[in-house]
Amino acid sequence: MKKIYLLVSLFFISVFTTAQTVTWNFGTAAANPAPSSGIPVTNLTISDITQGNNNGTTTLLTTTSASNTYPGFSGQFNAGAAARVGVLNTAASGSAYFEFTLTPSAGATVSMTAINFGSRSTGTGPQAYSVRTSLDGYASDAATGVLLANSAWAFFNNTTSITSGTGTPITIRIYGHNGAGSPGANTANWRIDDLSITVNVSGGAPNISVSAVTSATEPSSNGSFNLTFSTATVAASTTFDYALTGTAIFNTDYSVTLSGSATPSPLVAASGTITVPVSTTSITVTITPIDDPTNEGNETIILTLSNPGGGYTLGTASANITLADDDIPSTPLSTIQGSGTTASAGSFTVTAIVTGIYSTLSPAGFYIQEEDADADADPNTSEGIFVVSATPVAVGDLVRVTGTVQENGSTPSFNQAVFATATVTILSNANPLPAFTDITLPVTAIGDYEKYEGMRVRFPGTLTVTDNDALGSFGELKLSAGGLVYQPTQIIDPNDAVASGTTSTGASNVAAITALTASNNLRTILLDDGRGTIPTLPYVNGDNTVRVGSTIDNITGILGFAFSQYRLQPIAAAIPTFTHAARPALPGYGTSPNLKVASFNVLNYFDGTASNGPTTPIPAGFPTPRGAHSAAEFTRQRDKIIESLKQIDADVVGLIEIANNGSNNPSAIQNLVDGLNTAIGSATYAFINDGAVSQTNNTDQIRCAIIYKPAVVTPVGVAMLGNNAAIFDRPPLAQTFNLIATNKTFNFVVNHFKSKGGCPGSGVDADQLDGQSCWNNRRKLQADALLDFFNTPTTGVIAASGTNRIITVGDYNAYYEEDPMDILRAGGYTVTSSGTSYSYLFGGQLGSLDHAVVSSSLAGSVTGIAKWNTNSVEPSYLDYNDAISTNGGDPVNPWAATYTPSQWRASDHDAILMGLFLDAVLPVTITNFSAVKENATSKLSWTTSQEVNSREFVVERSVNGGNSWEVIAVVPASGNSNSSVNYNITDASPVKGANLYRLKSVDLDSKFEYSAIRRVNFDNKYTFSLYPNPATDVIRIAVDNSAGLNAQVQVINTQSQVLISRQINSSTQPATINVATLAAGVYFLRIITTDGTVTIQKFSKQ
Repeated sequence: MKKIYLLVSLFFISVFTTAQTVTWNFGTAAANPAPSSGIPVTNLTISDITQGNNNGTTTLLTTTSASNTYPGFSGQFNAGAAARVGVLNTAASGSAYFEFTLTPSAGATVSMTAINFGSRSTGTGPQAYSVRTSLDGYASDAATGVLLANSAWAFFNNTTSITSGTGTPITIRIYGHNGAGSPGANTANWRIDDLSITVNVSGGAPNISVSAVTSATEPSSNGSFNLTFSTATVAASTTFDYALTGTAIFNTDYSVTLSGSATPSPLVAASGTITVPVSTTSITVTITPIDDPTNEGNETIILTLSNPGGGYTLGTASANITLADDDIPSTPLSTIQGSGTTASAGSFTVTAIVTGIYSTLSPAGFYIQEEDADADADPNTSEGIFVVSATPVAVGDLVRVTGTVQENGSTPSFNQAVFATATVTILSNANPLPAFTDITLPVTAIGDYEKYEGMRVRFPGTLTVTDNDALGSFGELKLSAGGLVYQPTQIIDPNDAVASGTTSTGASNVAAITALTASNNLRTILLDDGRGTIPTLPYVNGDNTVRVGSTIDNITGILGFAFSQYRLQPIAAAIPTFTHAARPALPGYGTSPNLKVASFNVLNYFDGTASNGPTTPIPAGFPTPRGAHSAAEFTRQRDKIIESLKQIDADVVGLIEIANNGSNNPSAIQNLVDGLNTAIGSATYAFINDGAVSQTNNTDQIRCAIIYKPAVVTPVGVAMLGNNAAIFDRPPLAQTFNLIATNKTFNFVVNHFKSKGGCPGSGVDADQLDGQSCWNNRRKLQADALLDFFNTPTTGVIAASGTNRIITVGDYNAYYEEDPMDILRAGGYTVTSSGTSYSYLFGGQLGSLDHAVVSSSLAGSVTGIAKWNTNSVEPSYLDYNDAISTNGGDPVNPWAATYTPSQWRASDHDAILMGLFLDAVLPVTITNFSAVKENATSKLSWTTSQEVNSREFVVERSVNGGNSWEVIAVVPASGNSNSSVNYNITDASPVKGANLYRLKSVDLDSKFEYSAIRRVNFDNKYTFSLYPNPATDVIRIAVDNSAGLNAQVQVINTQSQVLISRQINSSTQPATINVATLAAGVYFLRIITTDGTVTIQKFSKQ
């Protein structure tokens, strides 16, 4: 409120007064109107005007008939009464009258010498008036007159001679009489206005009185009081007490000084004593405003006198004036924000504290928040808002903002509540800031943030950095309560209630996936850096990084909304400081491994060498199609990849995303190995030559590759490529190795399954909303085809290598609990590591798309498994990209100067490191192992071609897809043999469904190896088998117990299209299907029997 200058004048007047006129002009609708001018009169108290004998319903003061026609009329309100008919009657219920009382003080007398007024009366109202007093009980006239009877106003002057006794009150009445109308019908209406009297007061003790002269109006209009003494001057120094009260607060809303020599001046308290020196003739008391911005409305200042000294008594002891407020009414921010999802649109004025300034945001401006004392009690309404304004302000300023509020998708709101246009006035500085409001994660719904929008907030406890992908581009981090955030399908199986399940169809557990997805969102908040541009990296440590896993406690800021997300904007006084997660040392390979293997995605390693492959040609030079955009960038990339591989120091490494430009010199693989050997030592590493200039069954510009240490392992035979181009986008690469130290062979396979990007809009490979994203069906087919690649008789990896020891690594583009991994588990393979081990970050959620999988024969040989988290949790700007745009298509890295030729962010995937201990080869060679259905039993047969110190064969069965195994038989071995030995047993109690069997060969030293897994199904009434597989011209279908058979047979492709359809029955055994016209690839045989049973078997067409 802007304060007022109020003048209080004190005048000292003689006890011998002159004539004084007192007037009532009835200017307002008071119930009993007081005099409007001429007061105070020293030693005289004058009462308000009242009605008497008002016999109708006439209100004392109305504007029914405004006075006019006579000089000096005031119009507006006037006094009225309903008069009785007939002659003057002063008795109760007699003639109507108006009255007032004059009361002289003790020792004083009063004389009234004149009474004047305007009046009007109707034709049926009073026709005459009489002035009488209480001195004789209203018996005689002091003045009389005749009223007009035409409802016209006239003014009447009357001379009187009325004198009171000493200290005796006098009541004066003006009677109206001689009317003829009915007061009850308001036909005897009589009205007066502008009543004045002339009075003289003599005698009495000296006194002091206070009166209000004028009210005050902001910002600078003065108000005044009069203080009157009954002597012309103060004969001797005297004192009186004062009190300043009212709704305006002394020394908060105003201060007070005294003129002349009156003391104290200025006043130091709202009450006290004023001393008036001798011979003082007047005193001015000035009330000076103290400016504040608060909209307080009109206030009052009351001056009250008491305890006069020097023989003075009190006359009128109290008076008040109005302090008129000129401030614009302010709307609480909580009213504007409301408890709904959007703020109220419209024009508003608010007064609030500046809490944060963001001059480079777009739009630029600052946040304001209500002072704590002005906040409402509703926790569902925000107390803050953003002001779009370039007005220079400071945090702690109290400002008045007038403008238009909006919260919609248009500029400059973008769905944040803002003052879109604003006039800003700074009212004061350095005010206390509003307290922080706590938000505890997880919230119950994202919409819960709306009630905190624009406010200073705190997130109590520890939050963990769970996403840094936008740190370099937008200065953003995601923070989560409860630690790291995982991809739901990394830790929850979509179709098995328990993680150990191996089902790869259905959606029985998708609700749990959906719930975890929602939970991840609700426990995460985005931290911004409060800048529209980022000239410096925010929040980083000395390594220019903020790794996922870093933490912060009790973070504070202002909750804003932008780019469709609620976000925490930092405040200058408390810039977030993180406890940075340490960069990990190389995890190692476990205890005493004799074989170290690794898998590493080299992030589109393109050396600029051309490839003229038939499906995926690669042009020469830079920029490359998928990798570095210039030779300089490639050098940066190459140095990082080589440093990573140097430290990994594995014996065999599977490489993913290396250019598909052959194995000659030059080629990407040759370039990498040359650089690695230069860094480590000549001939330390070699690579597997798959024999292809460009893999012809590869539909991509990248391929899988293998490098190895010739001093540790020796390749056995030639490399094998998965040849099913209809299924594999980038075929698996397999190589058999011999571990030199123990002469033990194993197969090493590298994979790169179909990615989760480029989703189709419909079909089996569209996103099924089960957490596995799109192309999951294709990845499942690839997992099945990978098992076929291993197990195909004669031509499969196991058959070709003579060993079932398989290490299959790579980027499966499937998280730990997804269907493709369950297919491998059901096939008897172990997916090493755990659900909380991660190699990749996407959308602020960690998971492992990269896996090291081993056959059951190697599951017990693993000494250690780890993901080396050098890449996934580091910010992407630390990679090889530089700050130069090449040919316009190169992303410019503004933080290219942070580059180091180190392992940190060498790729976007983390490397997998696995150690194994492979014993010397058991001297047992199994040349054939089969399991077939024989009526209601399973018959298992195997043949050995050599046995040395062989003790026994343990036959194990799994009925849960290979998750657990039971011993069903122990068969003694021959011990030592150089010739073929045949073995067989019968499982007389197979279960319904899939029965998996394996052999555990144990020698006399208790060393053992596992065989390949065989499967026998007991699902259907009919058991079908097809051959040959792969097929060239025809496939044949054999049926066990074909009696009564009647079925439809369909050949379908991988897109579920029916290509061939025919009927078979018990007389067409074995049935023959001509497939000669089919293109090479993978197909499915679907057999539907009359009882509705569906059997599907897969086959390959060459």
